[in-house]
Amino acid sequence: MEESDGELSGRPLKSLNTRIAAPVEFINHTGRTINLKWFDYDGKEVPFATLESSNCLEVNTYVTHPWIAIDEQTNETMLLNLRKTYFPDQPVIRHVDYEGRRFYAVRSRIHITTPGNYASHERVT
Repeated sequence: MEESDGELSGRPLKSLNTRIAAPVEFINHTGRTINLKWFDYDGKEVPFATLESSNCLEVNTYVTHPWIAIDEQTNETMLLNLRKTYFPDQPVIRHVDYEGRRFYAVRSRIHITTPGNYASHERVT
């Protein structure tokens, strides 16, 4: 399914729940000022933060929360790990504190790039 159809891989462009936390770090490689937005539970775009060129932002989000990155001046949609819409992956657990009943997850890196740079980033894993 095309992303412009309002869904990505059959997933609705809205947040569904807060069951699985997914810590991420957005990294702006675009050379532009980017507006990060997430989709709320009604599917509305919610402005979250402005990220200057070459800056990073750590965010604690959830697996079912979709994100987009928009160029502040041109309103062009940027790529998040080579996707126009990013859904956080299941986190990788690095440590469990059984006494404190907490787990600690690896923070996933989300690389923000321009659509024109897609070909140069295709081989990134």
